[in-house]
Amino acid sequence: MKIRMYNCGFGDCFRLTSLNGEKLFVDFGIHSMSCDLIPRDIRYDNVMVDIDKSSDFLLTHYHEDHYSGAVYMGQLGKKFRNVYIPDVWSIDGSIEVVSLILLRGLLTKSVIKRGLTIFDFLQSICGSRVFFISRGSIIQNIYEVLWPTDEWIKKKTKKIFRNWPIGTENYLNDLIRISRELRNIVLNLAISDYNEQNISLAYEIEKLKAQYIQLSSKMPMAGGMQYKLTNLGNSISIVFQNRNEQDANVLFTGDVKGKEVWKHIESNIHDSIMMKGQYDIIKVPHHGTSPYYHSFSSRMNDNTTLLIPHGKTRAPWYVDGRYYVDSNDKGSKVICTSDEECGLSRAGYIDI
Repeated sequence: MKIRMYNCGFGDCFRLTSLNGEKLFVDFGIHSMSCDLIPRDIRYDNVMVDIDKSSDFLLTHYHEDHYSGAVYMGQLGKKFRNVYIPDVWSIDGSIEVVSLILLRGLLTKSVIKRGLTIFDFLQSICGSRVFFISRGSIIQNIYEVLWPTDEWIKKKTKKIFRNWPIGTENYLNDLIRISRELRNIVLNLAISDYNEQNISLAYEIEKLKAQYIQLSSKMPMAGGMQYKLTNLGNSISIVFQNRNEQDANVLFTGDVKGKEVWKHIESNIHDSIMMKGQYDIIKVPHHGTSPYYHSFSSRMNDNTTLLIPHGKTRAPWYVDGRYYVDSNDKGSKVICTSDEECGLSRAGYIDI
């Protein structure tokens, strides 16, 4: 297994190349508050040099610092071959899930201002073959998904949906209608032949986006709801590992958060999909920040490398020092893209 970690500031982008040469890009984005537009586009261009017609893409969750590069790439007319996206579209209760994803975007004004909505991402993947993934899904016959489960998504969504933010109730019906129409478009996107039909679907997404933007001008801010919705999106991040025991063992965690989530993943309470005993490479959650810290010590050895894509934003985010303690205790190493935190500064990428 060869892994390339791109320097996307406060954002994620990796290229995984398996023993048989299959390429999988995992996330492709930069936080809008961590990089000005010109250097951001230069970093995107650096990544796109490595993307060809045989490259596949996996989005761990629907946050702009994980998909904004794919939007930029789509605007230039470049496409991935296969695209794997979290399944919030075909599950029971999908309308509620999609509504909350859209609501977060409405409460994050910079997402709309910069043209980085989920509508923009979905337009960017029209022309690729689209697959929905969740726990148990197999990717390229090389990787298997450990998280999330449909039951978890429904449970967490219903809890938040019942407490719809005060002041926004008048817009709930409009948002549900847009969510239902968007879900139907995406369901068709996943089953359609990708060329002419996808051009039509891209047009339908654009029309729906216009209604969404109009709704955003009316939607009042809702205090801590944006934070709750961000946490929801992170908690249902795709977590996956490799299947082939002859290759290096890798664990990728998106931005997943919470002791309860990790208890579900590590205890294997749902079925026979088991975490591996130890991993050679672990991509830690959410840029290594403290609120998302999880100890991987029990899964590490002296050959383990912790990967931390990290960079500055306007908020005081820092890599949690406990990752360095865990690494020192195991005699392993930490590699990240932030010069101040890890002593490594690369304009393009780091190969592991």
